[in-house]
Amino acid sequence: MTEILTLKELEGIVYSILAESPENDGLSACNLRREAAILLKRACKIEETTLITHPEMQLEEETWQRAVDWAQRRVKGEPMSYIVGERDFYGRTFKVGPGVLIPRPETELLVDWALQAGGARDCRLLDLCSGSGCVVLSVKAERPRWQVEATELSEVACHYFEINAQNLGLSEVVCHKGDLFADVQGNFDLIVANPPYIAEGDPDVAEDVASYEPKMALFAGQDGLQVIKRIVARAGDYLRPNGWVAMEIGFRQAESVIELLQKANFSRSGLIKDFSGLDRIVWAFK
Repeated sequence: MTEILTLKELEGIVYSILAESPENDGLSACNLRREAAILLKRACKIEETTLITHPEMQLEEETWQRAVDWAQRRVKGEPMSYIVGERDFYGRTFKVGPGVLIPRPETELLVDWALQAGGARDCRLLDLCSGSGCVVLSVKAERPRWQVEATELSEVACHYFEINAQNLGLSEVVCHKGDLFADVQGNFDLIVANPPYIAEGDPDVAEDVASYEPKMALFAGQDGLQVIKRIVARAGDYLRPNGWVAMEIGFRQAESVIELLQKANFSRSGLIKDFSGLDRIVWAFK
């Protein structure tokens, strides 16, 4: 006989599973409930408000068992975004999975910068190391008249890029599968990038990030600057007069990256801090 659970009962079970995990010792009750709500919303295919307004909703075994299975995967350290298969970014939902970098709120600053730097004019923008496409597709959705392109080396990430472009009605956006500027033609008003920038062996990297997310999207040599150096060295060749470049960086890298840009003859540069007050985006003007 199929067992039925109410939404309220399932919420209690999922919360208990998450709370009893040693991995979550440092999480507050508020954060645990938030994680449980995200998991339940996706597993049960409901709006988050339903958790409050319809706690008596009855759930078939297939549905509540999926939520329990997902909670058990979460306590083992698997990122929530991989479990539920998606991540919200800049007001839109992007499909993600193993093999593609999970979009972070801090990276939304790169979208903000591009929209502000481009202003009201029609721009041509290139997004390097595009991953799931969250940056370039968000920009295109906000500025439909802009011409945008992207490059991405990972075949898995390119697959998710195509899915997200189709889901957002932006299938015309081109993503070149290749290394940085490979197959890119012409010049751009804006170049943006969220490249790998973590130093090999960095002890500050969270265990779930290092264990589950793609290493090629995270690590870049002994100093974390291997890819950034290559971008800086060639970006000027692909910028129109008075063009701009912006990159997400590690919070200890601002001084080194600005120095690289100055040596590459960028005339102005600046820094944007994230929500925690850490250095996050370096921009420069050619």
